[in-house]
Amino acid sequence: MQPSFFYAIFLSMYLNNFSFWMSSIVVMKFLDIYTKLYLFKKIDSGENIDEIIPVDMKIKSYYLFFNVILYPLAFVFATLS
Repeated sequence: MQPSFFYAIFLSMYLNNFSFWMSSIVVMKFLDIYTKLYLFKKIDSGENIDEIIPVDMKIKSYYLFFNVILYPLAFVFATLS
């Protein structure tokens, strides 16, 4: 599945840190898993992938690496408080 989700939950409990930032990491990971399962279910039911996610969808380059900055910053803010 997603080891980073379980690791985020483990860190929350191990560090006894349930602040806004740590909880937001867990929620973002949960939403990521939910979105992937939703897409897999749609594909498994026979829907065309182009109807779910258009091929010509324009994604900015900074969106592709947004999580590389967001997760570590949220973790730093969570452990500082």
